[in-house]
Amino acid sequence: MILWLLAIAAAIVAGAYALAENARAYVARTDARFPPTGRFIDADGVRLHVREAGPDGAPRMLLIHGASSNLLELWGPLAEEFSPLHRVIAYDRPGMGHSERAKRDGHTMASQAKCAARVLEQTGDGLAIIVAHSLGAGVALRLALDHPHLVSGLVLIAPACNPYPWKPAWWARLSTRPIIGDLFCSLIIPWLGPPLSPSSVANNFWPAPVPVNYLEEAGVPMVFKPRGFRASAFDVVASNVEFGAQQPRYAELFTPTIIVTADKDKAERFMALVDSANVFWNCSTRFSDGYRYGLGAEVGISTNKIHARGPVGLEGLVIYKWKLYGKGQVVSDYTGAEGRKFTHKKLR
Repeated sequence: MILWLLAIAAAIVAGAYALAENARAYVARTDARFPPTGRFIDADGVRLHVREAGPDGAPRMLLIHGASSNLLELWGPLAEEFSPLHRVIAYDRPGMGHSERAKRDGHTMASQAKCAARVLEQTGDGLAIIVAHSLGAGVALRLALDHPHLVSGLVLIAPACNPYPWKPAWWARLSTRPIIGDLFCSLIIPWLGPPLSPSSVANNFWPAPVPVNYLEEAGVPMVFKPRGFRASAFDVVASNVEFGAQQPRYAELFTPTIIVTADKDKAERFMALVDSANVFWNCSTRFSDGYRYGLGAEVGISTNKIHARGPVGLEGLVIYKWKLYGKGQVVSDYTGAEGRKFTHKKLR
């Protein structure tokens, strides 16, 4: 009996040693395959990896990636497109890619937004358009709330920024557990994660196909480095509470914001629930104008929710909420001698 127990213990130790060696080798191979491509800045004691492209002095654009990823996620599809006319800036969010993470409260939206603010402060002057994907959208919104002097507009791609009724993914909950979570991330993830990643990525893109060479260009193998994987897990597990805490503040935003999504049901729900005078889907926010809304002329902009004073009827107590549905239209399509004309009709 004792010999059997010793044999089992020896097998467990040997297996753990093999997994640990595999993890060390995986991290070394991945770091060599995806070395830092930018420079490092100090954000209140946190070392962040930042990459930049485009002319100095051009309008600035900050890219904020989502969970389980790194700056390459948005850099590949956006940097080359926008860098000729914009100063494009991207960074690895704290704990992911090549960035470090604060020892305390690194998972909070406030801490992550502060890091994003430090990136903007140390990469130039002036406001920036913030382009954020998935969980990065929650960081972008918190950046606009806490540091509005740095933000000129928000572009949120498939945003995760509101509370949700379901539990976080099982792997995230397991990864954040004391001891067992560290073992799971350090030993199991570098072994099982890479072979499972193609099917996971395909599921995220479904029903669209995965772009050619996406796993390499987006640096997906970096996701399974133990430190980064666990950091992302803490972000995911904390996200519901963090979103719930900052959601009541969204009405404070006066920053032009565009939501990019292919999910019609989610877009309709957002447009119905968001507390804003103007809500846009797939069209420019510059359409917010009294003339363009068919009011004849814009004589002022009100930020009140009830405009009446003195005795009034129903008309004086109700307010308008403008919903614009588009297919990529911008204001320049409707200007100049050859521009398209506005037509107005009552919907109901």
